[in-house]
Amino acid sequence: MYNQTLTIRPPLDYSYYSFELLGLKRLYPSTRFVFDRLLFPEIGYRYLSFVLPGGRKVVIDSTDDAECNSSGLAWCDVYAKQNLDPVLIDGRDRRKLICIGPSFPVCDWGLVRSWARALADYWTCRNEISDARRHFSSYLTPVRHRVREEDYRPSESSAEYIFFAAPLWPNEPLCNRSRADFMAACKDLAPGVQVEVGFTPRSFLPVQGFEDLLLPRRYTLREYLERTRRSAVAFNTPAVLDCHSWRLGEYLALGKAIISTPLARALPAPLEHGKAVHFVDGSRQSLTDALDRLLRDHDYRRQLERGARRYYDAHVAPEKTIERILAAIS
Repeated sequence: MYNQTLTIRPPLDYSYYSFELLGLKRLYPSTRFVFDRLLFPEIGYRYLSFVLPGGRKVVIDSTDDAECNSSGLAWCDVYAKQNLDPVLIDGRDRRKLICIGPSFPVCDWGLVRSWARALADYWTCRNEISDARRHFSSYLTPVRHRVREEDYRPSESSAEYIFFAAPLWPNEPLCNRSRADFMAACKDLAPGVQVEVGFTPRSFLPVQGFEDLLLPRRYTLREYLERTRRSAVAFNTPAVLDCHSWRLGEYLALGKAIISTPLARALPAPLEHGKAVHFVDGSRQSLTDALDRLLRDHDYRRQLERGARRYYDAHVAPEKTIERILAAIS
């Protein structure tokens, strides 16, 4: 029996916020979730805003850019930002801001619930929804193409296999170049290592200059996860607008030995070099040296794998994200 109500503002981008909604469900298992716009300012679907039992107001911002929504910031008691750059925030609002870790879409709602929620939100919020196709896709993509958060679990990696597949971004030359340099460093490894790396083909948003690194096809998520689990290493670099990409959250959940260029955005706790990640400066030599060490030094690789999953369990998991918000309120 429900004895409390948690009110969420519709519409929302469920692909972006399925992770945090799962955290709310885990921490409020006996709470009734209500979707109602009346308690909220007009801040749009790109944010997850809700009123907790007891009346405290929260905005979660998982957008790629470092800016905060001014209306949401003025309205809420806590503004949880995934790609936080504190330098851009006015001092009077700093007390409301907290940093949360990277997330990724998960499949939690079933098809019937997702359709029902998408239709209900479209009917009540249709004057606000400018792109109906995107609206329905945001609710249905996690059901059709994502897996449960519980499916992101570590498994045995192989020092004889490296996998990395990533998209090209038309306005992110540094991200594209960093990924291409990592792929090239992988291809220079000894013949005994099976290397499966490249850019995933996209008919839209084409980017020139990387034709020799294009993969022959796109992978399903299950194929991507199976190969990533088996891979000796994972590679991370800031993505669109210097944001934390979904893959950083995925790598931490999967307990991967992560090679990463310096991060541009804050995290809820430091990712320590040599414990939960191996940082490089991005040069070809730094990438080659990192690959060489992680393929040779099995103990070091396993140390990074365990450290990555510990970091996820302590700071990134859906319920830990919500716990961090609740701690900021109390």
